[in-house]
Amino acid sequence: AQLEAAAKKRNLRILRCGDAADADYRLTASSGSGAEIAIGGKTYAVTYNAIGKHWGINAMFALAAVHALGLDAGKSAAKLAEFSEPEGRGRVSKINVDGKAILLIDDSYNASPASMAAAFDKTSAVAERQPGRRIAALGDMLELGPQSAALHEKLAAELARHRFDKVFTSGNYMQHLHEALQPLVRGAHAAKAMELLPSLIKELLPGDILLVKGSHGSKMYELAAALQAYGEKKHAV
Repeated sequence: AQLEAAAKKRNLRILRCGDAADADYRLTASSGSGAEIAIGGKTYAVTYNAIGKHWGINAMFALAAVHALGLDAGKSAAKLAEFSEPEGRGRVSKINVDGKAILLIDDSYNASPASMAAAFDKTSAVAERQPGRRIAALGDMLELGPQSAALHEKLAAELARHRFDKVFTSGNYMQHLHEALQPLVRGAHAAKAMELLPSLIKELLPGDILLVKGSHGSKMYELAAALQAYGEKKHAV
């Protein structure tokens, strides 16, 4: 509302994106690795090498920008098939940890309440394709202000809704989530990300789906890299 008000003051053209019927650019469907996006009376089916509704939303905004600039949205929609998730942005990879094959969702580049919710959604989507226990290793969400403790604590309900089996936490703020988790779901807590590595290696079972996520300053990316390197070293012959 604030952005719209500011744009009106400057007599700027306003284009709305979303799933509402009156949106100029609409996400009409999204599932798995594809979406349908309505633009200018046409519906474009797009696919990408990524999983999660948030990528459909990102695709909608990308095509909206292309169309608003008067460029060919159809060509851009087709090119999205070449897109794959960057490192640390939710990339899914198969790794071996101490002889146990698991799926790693590396979403360790950054974190906020909204992106945490998207990562939990993604984990559920991955589990629908390849069933396995849902494990999370979560680091602090930083720069959230005075509501930080409450926002971390609230993640417990989202994790329960997505049926996570075990949750490991790292950092001062994540201590609030750790204490809010149900005892059977509560994994180890550590001050620093890398201190979770031994506990995770011990906990993981073949077929598990492990989500690693946190703000960049929480250094969860070091844990994700260590898990991948650990598997490579243990099985390099």
